[in-house]
Amino acid sequence: MGAYDGRPLHFVQFAPDAAWAMTGIDPDSELGERPLEVAATGPEGLRQVVTRGVPVAPTGWEQQTVVFDATTAELLDPAILAAEQARLEPYYHKITLERLWEGAFITPTTGVETTHFGAVRSYQGQPPSGHHGGMDLANVQGTPVVASARGRVVLAEFLKVRGGFVMLDHGFGLFSLYFHMSKIAVEAGQTVETGDLVGLMGTTGLSTGSHLHWEMRLDGITVDPTQWTQQTWDLPMPGAATRPTATDARKADTSHG
Repeated sequence: MGAYDGRPLHFVQFAPDAAWAMTGIDPDSELGERPLEVAATGPEGLRQVVTRGVPVAPTGWEQQTVVFDATTAELLDPAILAAEQARLEPYYHKITLERLWEGAFITPTTGVETTHFGAVRSYQGQPPSGHHGGMDLANVQGTPVVASARGRVVLAEFLKVRGGFVMLDHGFGLFSLYFHMSKIAVEAGQTVETGDLVGLMGTTGLSTGSHLHWEMRLDGITVDPTQWTQQTWDLPMPGAATRPTATDARKADTSHG
C-alpha cells in the first residue's frame, strides 16, 4: 500500500516480494517536493514504510485565450460545469484489474494540433481558469475518430459541455476520452480494438469549431496523451518474472526481418 501526494496508490502484486503502481502528476500540482509513501509487510510480519520526495518543477505552459459566442458561453456556467464533472468523476476512479491495452497508443484522428496538453486557458477575457486537460486536433467535421488503444467503452453519450463523448477504460485506472464528436459509433460495454471507429469529429458542446479534444486520465489525473504514444510500459502481471520497464516507442525496432 502507499500514497502519492495524499492520493492512494493501487498496487498490482506480481510476485511475493514485488508490486507496481502507476499514478499521474496533476498539471495543477503544487511545486517542490511532493510526498511519496510506500508501506510493505515482510514474511516475518515486519512492516516497513519508505517515504521519498518527488520533485515537481515548473513548466512553461502555453497561454491561450478562448472566446465563445453568447449561446455557447452559457455552458461556462459554474453549475453546468460542476454537474457534468460530478457525473464523470466516479468513473475516473474505478480500477479495472486487467490490462486491456498493449504497446504504444495511437493518435486517434488526423488534423492540426491547435492546443497542447496543459495549456493555461482564459475564457471570455476572464483570468486563467486552469490547465487544458488534453490535446485538441482540428479537422473538418466528419473526420473519423478511432480508439487510441484497446479498451472497454464506459460511457458513450452526448453531454452538455463535452458534446459527443466517449470514455474508454484501458485497465488499471487508465482512461482515454474523446470530446465534441458529431456522431458516436460505439455503445457502453463494448470492447474496441486499437484503430476501431468510435465516432466522427464535430463541434458539439463547449467548442468553437470542428475538432477532437483527446484526453488521457490515470488514477483520475489528466496526463499528457503524447507520452502514451511515445512510450510503452512493460507492466508484469501476477506470476511474471520480469520487472516493470519503460521503452521509448519512437526508438522501437519496427523491422519485419
